[in-house]
Amino acid sequence: KNWKKIPGGLFSARFPYAVCELWQRITLDRYLKVNSMELLKKQPGSFWQDEKTGMIYVNPSTVPGTPTLKTPVLWLSPLPEASDLLL
Repeated sequence: KNWKKIPGGLFSARFPYAVCELWQRITLDRYLKVNSMELLKKQPGSFWQDEKTGMIYVNPSTVPGTPTLKTPVLWLSPLPEASDLLL
């Protein structure tokens, strides 16, 4: 994915499918799915997907010992209904 750093220490990328889970590939940390951009800004280690635009926004984890990355390295897990579209 082409992640872009945006204000507030967040990252964004376009993804055309609904995402139900997001994992940090290096640490295997699971990101919490939140319901709004306001919650995303308050909760490190979370993500939010804007269903209208298909954009995913990530607030990186701040857990001590977690590698600091210039861009996220994440696994996107789409909803089961969309899994056949990824083949």
